[in-house]
Amino acid sequence: ESSAASDVYKRQNLDMGVNSSFKSSSSEISYANVRLQPLIFQDDLARLCTSVHAAQEGNDKIADITNLKQLEINVEKSTYILLRNHKKVDQIRDFIRTNPLILNESTIKESDSEKYLGDYIHKEGNSESITKTVNERYWRAISAVLEIKAVIQDFRSHHDGGLLAGVNIWELAVIPMLLNNSGTWSEILPDTIKKLNDTQNTLLRYLLLTPRSTPIPALSWDFGIFPMKYRIIVRKLCLVKHILSLDESALAKQIFSEQEKLNCPGLVREIKQLIGELNLPDIRDQAMVTEPTRSALTGGGKAYLKLVGRGARHI
Repeated sequence: ESSAASDVYKRQNLDMGVNSSFKSSSSEISYANVRLQPLIFQDDLARLCTSVHAAQEGNDKIADITNLKQLEINVEKSTYILLRNHKKVDQIRDFIRTNPLILNESTIKESDSEKYLGDYIHKEGNSESITKTVNERYWRAISAVLEIKAVIQDFRSHHDGGLLAGVNIWELAVIPMLLNNSGTWSEILPDTIKKLNDTQNTLLRYLLLTPRSTPIPALSWDFGIFPMKYRIIVRKLCLVKHILSLDESALAKQIFSEQEKLNCPGLVREIKQLIGELNLPDIRDQAMVTEPTRSALTGGGKAYLKLVGRGARHI
């Protein structure tokens, strides 16, 4: 317990040190009018910048903070990613070859992608980041499907409701892993959605012992299971509802407000499109978000699920 308490204290201390050191920095970027300091969760830290000089300045600050707090940096796991704009990226890469980025007297390496808080960040942007994330989770999901298949092949599959054990394992154990953070996914490629659907359909075929030629709508209808596209839509709607309930000082709420004000690409634009396509009530209406009764919130959630389900039957 003492070591756990010490770990929590160190992380809190790191957070305070980062905020104190970077609040006066002139090298931090902004999302529209929202200033973005290093993003830190416990001991995982990410920082966005627009130049090699700004990146090195941030590295020096981080090194000073960790030395002051008597913390160690795992330089082997510390990397940088050069995002998009290939022509400019090539120029920056050439400059870094002769002026490498240094952290705690060690050179940090470039990476094409990096895992951060469960999702992968890829150098090619949102679509490739989501594709990389799904690909990394795919084989774990397939392994889980095969384990579920082994479970339902015993005597329980020959009793009433036996197949539902497989569905319950899928819904309670595999889906939360496979779709973790999917409410934040934007610009999802059709091939990525297809891969997610294929994973789920593989499970359903194993449960019902049907061939690949079985119509997919029949599989989903028998179990009442949403296609992956609509599962992700529900998660996006729930995320927006949560963001709108946050205090105005919350970073997520500030970013959401800027996206709405400037019509920037991202979650707000996608939600507007989904609301129009599925004929949903506008979840951005504050009257819906601030309704005080729990029953009203629950009823609103059921209404959304019903409407999304209605749309799912038309795919």
